[in-house]
Amino acid sequence: VGYEFWGNAVVELADGQFHQTVAPRDCAVFALRELGPRPQLLSTSRHLMQGGVDVLEEGWTPARRLWLFESGSAGTLAGRSAVVGDDPYELRILGKSTQGPWKVLAATLSPEDAAAGATIAVKEEKDGLARIVIASPANREVRWSVELELAD
Repeated sequence: VGYEFWGNAVVELADGQFHQTVAPRDCAVFALRELGPRPQLLSTSRHLMQGGVDVLEEGWTPARRLWLFESGSAGTLAGRSAVVGDDPYELRILGKSTQGPWKVLAATLSPEDAAAGATIAVKEEKDGLARIVIASPANREVRWSVELELAD
């Protein structure tokens, strides 16, 4: 699966390939990821490197099941990003997976970032992509986490 930065859209691949026509004097920048069993950060809005310069840490932690009979899958995608003050920063999280679609349960920032005035919100969850927006009044590194579960 892919994401095209300037078009701000998911790009579907067929049989691991895609074809894109780019008009003369135009530009397209793609982030490509292998579709896996869990949600993943596909792109960010800060830079055309789509996370390459601004995502400082990222990881997935599966939720622990309390009871053996619990079904479903859940977990937390968390990381640390360098954000620019007064410039909304968007995490583009792919909810499509080889297990099926995932949905966002909650998005949070560290207590230190919230105390510094940073905010986080789920802007949109559509077509297998969740857009999580972080806003900060000043340049800073923010710690974020997004809880997700496998949709029924």
